[in-house]
Amino acid sequence: MAITAKLYVNAYKTAFNGEINLVTDTIKCALLNGYTPNQSAHDYFNDVSASEISGTGYTAGGLTLTSKAATVSGLRFTFDAADALWTSSTIDATHLVIYKSTGAAATSPLICYTDLDGHKISSANTLQATFSGSGVFYIDAL
Repeated sequence: MAITAKLYVNAYKTAFNGEINLVTDTIKCALLNGYTPNQSAHDYFNDVSASEISGTGYTAGGLTLTSKAATVSGLRFTFDAADALWTSSTIDATHLVIYKSTGAAATSPLICYTDLDGHKISSANTLQATFSGSGVFYIDAL
């Protein structure tokens, strides 16, 4: 599945305040089930953690993104990372959330999320979230 993410409003503030460094900080990808997104009200992982899934092959808090890159080309800022991969997993999820992990849900700022277009179920298989060819997310300065 190709992922196109939507940014949380607070992500702009935390980025401009220097609270998030997308390349050097621990950026995680968590899976949720039954989550109702609220881009303006949800700002930290504790706002979404009650919807986090559990299942074989999934670790609470999600997985740490690797091969992270933040680039600027023309008027576009892009954040990209290696695709998220859960092997030998049995997972039922409706949303994927990306956030900076501080080790405490109440201080771990949310960055973006995506709807998985209905339930994605993996039964003792590999579940891969393939980020868009345009990156995890991008911002155009127009």
